[in-house]
Amino acid sequence: TVYKRPKVALIANGDELVKPGSELKSGQIISSNAYALSALIKAWGAEPVDAGISIDDPAAIRQQIHECGDVDLFVPVGGASVGDRDYMRTVFAEMGYTKIFEKVAVKPGKPVWFGQMDSALVLGLPGNPASALVCAQIFLKPLLFALLGDQAPANTPHFARTTTSLNAPGWRTSFIRAFAYIDQSGCVHVTRADNQDSSLLTPFRNSNCFIRQDADTASIAAGELVEIVPIKPI
Repeated sequence: TVYKRPKVALIANGDELVKPGSELKSGQIISSNAYALSALIKAWGAEPVDAGISIDDPAAIRQQIHECGDVDLFVPVGGASVGDRDYMRTVFAEMGYTKIFEKVAVKPGKPVWFGQMDSALVLGLPGNPASALVCAQIFLKPLLFALLGDQAPANTPHFARTTTSLNAPGWRTSFIRAFAYIDQSGCVHVTRADNQDSSLLTPFRNSNCFIRQDADTASIAAGELVEIVPIKPI
C-alpha cells in the first residue's frame, strides 16, 4: 500500500510572537516553535506547511485556518490555555471541530487537545517551546506514523540506569529531558538535564532522550533502572 505524505499546517498563536530577525519590543518573544516542529515533521515523513503567526483575535485565527487550504492535519501551537485571549480551540469548535480529547496528565504538556474537523485532524500543542517539542515527540510523531501507514512503534522504550535521583512525578506522567550514553561494558546510563523549565530550549541541546516517569509512582534513587524514550541516536 502506498500512502501519501500528510500535509501538516502549523499555526503559531500569540500577540507576543514575532518572526526571527525582528527587533524585539517589550513583551515580545521570537516565534521559534514552527521552525523546530517543521524540521521534526519533515524528519518523520510528512510535509509541513507554515501558516505563520496568528494574533489573539478570533476573526484573524479563522481567516488563517481558511488560508491553510486542503491539509490532512492542523497543528495549532499555543492559544489553548485558560487565558482571556486564548481563542484557538474556541475558533476551531465554531468551525466544526469535534473534540476527541483535551488536556492530558503529562508534564510538560497539559494543554494538549485533539479532534477532527471535516476530513482533517487537529492536534493542539502547548505554546511553551519545550512543552511543544516534548508533546510533538509523544503525540505528533505516533500520529504521523499512523497517517503514513507505518506499523513500527513511533517511540520504542529502552531502559538505563539513572546517575541521579529523581523526585516522584506526582499525578502527571513526566518526560524529563536527559542524556543517555553507553559505557565500555555496554551498560546504558542516563543523566537528567539540570533545568526542566517548560519555556527553555537549551536542555534539548545536549539531550538525546526523555526519562519517562509514570504518574503516581515513587521517587527513584541513583543507580536504579528507568525507562527512556530516545529522541536521537544514543
